[in-house]
Amino acid sequence: VQQLSWLVWINTETVATREAFNSALNTLLRDCEPLFVNQTENLPKGQMNLLRAVAKGATFGLTRQETMKRYNLGVSANVVKSKKTLIAQDLLFVDGNNLRFCDPILALWLATK
Repeated sequence: VQQLSWLVWINTETVATREAFNSALNTLLRDCEPLFVNQTENLPKGQMNLLRAVAKGATFGLTRQETMKRYNLGVSANVVKSKKTLIAQDLLFVDGNNLRFCDPILALWLATK
């Protein structure tokens, strides 16, 4: 978030515009892509599908049949195992009953892939 703010600030003369924000966000996503690829390229398919599901807004009820089917998460035991692993890897954290990304920019990047 700090890097995004800085990118908007350096491209703004007096008032930040939606165009400056979108440009800064696209720059940030492009600059972070190698890091995100490195963080995710060796993850098993189930973990990647779980990350994509959370990035697309499925932050709770991930073991519901309709959610597992929609995001191709496999069986509930796999979802639970993937969740624990991704939390241990500091990619996700639990916020009340919801899963959240430790890095919100990673969530945006995944949502576009």
